Amino acid sequence: MIANVNGIALNYEQEGTGPDLVLIPGLGAGVHVWYAQLKGLSPVLRVTVVDPRGHGLSEKPPGPYSMPLFATDIAALMNHLELGPAVVVGSSMAALIAVELAATCPERVAALVLVGGFPVLGPAGKERMEGRARTAETEGMGPLGDPVASTALGAHTHQTQPALV
Repeated sequence: MIANVNGIALNYEQEGTGPDLVLIPGLGAGVHVWYAQLKGLSPVLRVTVVDPRGHGLSEKPPGPYSMPLFATDIAALMNHLELGPAVVVGSSMAALIAVELAATCPERVAALVLVGGFPVLGPAGKERMEGRARTAETEGMGPLGDPVASTALGAHTHQTQPALV
């Protein structure tokens, strides 16, 4: 489904009834990464998964993008759908979006679940993320699959389940 909020078209999927759960995928991912949770939790929760701006089927306006901008988009979608307070789950980069959302719109957030995120980007992390952003802008997301997967999964997973990597 598409909602026109905050000046852009955001793609989202929603299923179920009950307390609200909002799932936000990480950099380069889309709603599809949350389908198992959407299907598994929708019998007891109203589950909303969203493609942030620039991701999946959401509109991809020119940048720059920022955590406050992503959070404002999510808040606008929540307002549009009359969600909240919701448990908000952010994976990887979306953990930062979720924290920003909770800081700026606390009335919309009942709780946070931060998956594989990081509290602050140091200089090396910031440089790595800026490099990935440049690659995405010039070459698309394809070349980022291996570097993101290699850092997202631990050594144990690399050794015991190489097919996942």
